[in-house]
Amino acid sequence: MQVRILGPLEAFRGDRPLPLGAPKQRTVLAMLLARANDTVDLTELIDELWDEHPPASATANAQMYTANLRRLLTAEPPVARLVKRGQSYELSVDPAGFDLPCFRDLAREGRDRARRGDLPAAIERFSAAAALWRGPAAADVAAGRWLSAWRVALDQERATLLDECIEALLALGSHEAAARQAHDLLLREPLRERTHALLVRAVYLAGDVPAALAAYDAARRTLVAELGLEPGDELRQLHRAILNRAELPPLPGSAAVAVVADRPSVRDRPPAVVPRQLPTDIAGFTGRETYLRRLDAMRSDAGPPGAGAPAAVPIAVIAGTAGVGKTALAVHWAHRVAERFPDGQLYANLRGFGPAGATTEPAAALRGFLIALEVPVQRIPSDLDALAALYRSVLAGRRVLVVLDNARDAEQVRPLIPGSAGCLALVTSRNRLAGLVAAEGARPLELDVLTPAEARDLLAHRIGPRRIHAEPDATSGIVTYCAGLPLALTLMAARAAQRPDSALHALVEEVRQLRGLPDPLDSDDATTDLRAVFSWSYRSVSPPAATLFRQLGLHPGPDITAAAAASLAGLDAGPTRALLTELARAHLVDEPVPGRYTAHDLLRAYAAELAASEDPATERSATLRRVLDHYQHTAYAAALLLHPHRDRIEPGTPAPGTTPERLADRDHAQAWLDAEYPVLLAAVDRAATAGRYPTAWLLTWALADHVQRRGHWQDWVRIQQTALHAARSLDDRAKQAHAHRGLGRAYARLGRLTDADDHYRRALRIFDGLGDLRGQGHVRRGLAWLQELQGDHAGALRQNEAALALFSAAGYRTAEADCRNAIGWNLAHLGEYRAALAYCEQARDLVDDLDDQHVLISVLDSIGFIRTHLDDQAGAVAVYREALDGAQRLGDRYLEGRVSANLAEAMERAGDPAGALALLREAVAILDELGHPEADQVRDELDRLTAGRSTRVVTG
Repeated sequence: MQVRILGPLEAFRGDRPLPLGAPKQRTVLAMLLARANDTVDLTELIDELWDEHPPASATANAQMYTANLRRLLTAEPPVARLVKRGQSYELSVDPAGFDLPCFRDLAREGRDRARRGDLPAAIERFSAAAALWRGPAAADVAAGRWLSAWRVALDQERATLLDECIEALLALGSHEAAARQAHDLLLREPLRERTHALLVRAVYLAGDVPAALAAYDAARRTLVAELGLEPGDELRQLHRAILNRAELPPLPGSAAVAVVADRPSVRDRPPAVVPRQLPTDIAGFTGRETYLRRLDAMRSDAGPPGAGAPAAVPIAVIAGTAGVGKTALAVHWAHRVAERFPDGQLYANLRGFGPAGATTEPAAALRGFLIALEVPVQRIPSDLDALAALYRSVLAGRRVLVVLDNARDAEQVRPLIPGSAGCLALVTSRNRLAGLVAAEGARPLELDVLTPAEARDLLAHRIGPRRIHAEPDATSGIVTYCAGLPLALTLMAARAAQRPDSALHALVEEVRQLRGLPDPLDSDDATTDLRAVFSWSYRSVSPPAATLFRQLGLHPGPDITAAAAASLAGLDAGPTRALLTELARAHLVDEPVPGRYTAHDLLRAYAAELAASEDPATERSATLRRVLDHYQHTAYAAALLLHPHRDRIEPGTPAPGTTPERLADRDHAQAWLDAEYPVLLAAVDRAATAGRYPTAWLLTWALADHVQRRGHWQDWVRIQQTALHAARSLDDRAKQAHAHRGLGRAYARLGRLTDADDHYRRALRIFDGLGDLRGQGHVRRGLAWLQELQGDHAGALRQNEAALALFSAAGYRTAEADCRNAIGWNLAHLGEYRAALAYCEQARDLVDDLDDQHVLISVLDSIGFIRTHLDDQAGAVAVYREALDGAQRLGDRYLEGRVSANLAEAMERAGDPAGALALLREAVAILDELGHPEADQVRDELDRLTAGRSTRVVTG
């Protein structure tokens, strides 16, 4: 290959690599190659290089870069031909010598062989295509907006090809090979739901049922933690089939077993990842034909992008009262037309009217969509406008259906509307969203209750047509009492189905006796007595189940596990699961995935209302305390498993009847925190509003390491503010100081250094007043970190020296070791390498006795840095390798990536540039996997090393 872009950017004349020049010149070349044999306007190059702030010399500089590239590439023998056409440029490259078109040709050949049934040949072509990749596309190029979007799309193309190869392996019966390849792909792309499904399938077909179930559980934990979404239809169907030892469903859309047509692209855009996020369709959906036809008419407006396409994306708003069936209609229609949107279906529950509190913010929904579209986490911005712009860019030229369920208002919806006319947005809300109709041209559908005929059809489907036809008057009574609301009709039908030998008129009489209840629950229709229907279902369950239903109304989160429900109820796990099953049979709760339970917003509100009216305040308080204690004590145990040497606090004794979950190890602790994260955030808020301030504070303390590890900085600020409020309400100065310190670190992570400094100094004043030497030392370390972030190692040194004196006086040996290492780090950056080495060796002597592997690895990393700058490259390589081995044993991927990058510098200085390049590429891959911002810094190292300049080390 003369030109290679599938990895670091490289060009060769014969066997000799060409010097591609400065970073911006390399960016120009990458853009020209990405659009090879097509014209690129000069203004596009300028936008890519400088975005919205080009210097006065931008045009001249861009022309200089293209002139340099023309001389470089067209010299004899020519590598490529760069032609200027007016104010545009076109780079012509021989496809046979360029890895990108070779990759695509091999991919097309593989798909063609798969369609013909020649699976071995298909696998050979797919494997050859994948082998052309040496890392992320143009990995060492500084990318602007266009190249960033192109790089994301190309990453998706690569992953799609690997999925197709796995499918071909499965169709050929090579189950173990398919499992290995799926596992390897998920290490790089952990949020590919399609690949998770392939791994589950492959492991099951290889005969390992427990491993297949474990693979499903791991997939679900990842999707819930990172996207806030339960697995889609394919994974759920696989899970059910495996549990029942049934035949697996066929591979959906498999390239190996079905004809897969190449879709047209825009500017040679690679095939899109196809997210399938729709919830399961409603079984036995009836009626609504008029609304379905109106939605079909809107769908016809979302034609293929391109010539003749409408100027704006079609938007439909289904509005109506609570319980009228808005979500059911939206999901059912979305399934009906899913094939018309071949690039995927996105779904988000915006929780605009949930009784438990927080709605889904647009930024959170956008992050979930972008991850589902397989945009790497590290390339997802934090700013809402930037998120929305990237989202529209990724969807440009695609046909995607976006379902936005349970929206609060137009402002919540606007950032989530695609920009491509080939897409369609379907919104449901209790409000009419008039602003969206007026400004964005959304088409409103006011959803009415079911007609009497539709209501009878629903009942007939649920309880059988014989009973309906046998008692038409009683059926009419049910329809009347339910006022055409599908939710109420479903509950009535569930009760009738549980009593197959009872006459319907007897059931109607029971409801009639309950009609004296208060006005409907938050309903705009005063004729709809939902309480009567809810009460009827509620009274049909056993007293213990009814008690649990009321207690569920006190639960802070959107869903609950059986283990947490046991603490909520103060019961053992077995009886609790039995009661949850009874409530599910009565349709008072749902179990969308095994072991997690939820309910319609109205039913949750009804449960809370019942608890308030039927249970004494002391019982409600005890129930809430038990479930909050469940989360508090399990989260505390998880925090200590993840960070055993963290300062301990006293969590208190769980309330009687509370059974915190037992977490076996670090992996179990991390999985539990990931799965319960939304509930834990809600628990912090509920504890604070209920006046349980110690719990609100301790939950925040327990979540600190988790939010740092996952990068949930905005959440961290919010719950630390809640913890500060709780500490002030308790008049607990120590807790206030800890909350200020947490806010300091959170604001620093967000780049708000002035706010960080303010909170650190407030914490320092309080700890000083309390005489808390450890607390003062921790704050001094935080202030030192702030100085390091601003490049002031002299200021950081002063803070770390003060911290060391405090930790030494407190006899806090672990922190003293860490602090001596930090001082050594500061001295090294000030050029005092011998003094730095002495401090770090002292730190190593201390930490050898303490069994704190994290501190030990940091110390070894510092010593490696110092020996590198003392020109002891052999010593540096040895100590870095020791640190890398420790990070790998510990399973800390961030430390592994950071140490790999630093080891690369020592190896390059020791005369092994090839080994250094390999380590830097590995470090980039690890930090990209974690979505860590230091990935960009390591890319800069890779660029400098590739260009023949010396590197800098990654600071931690």
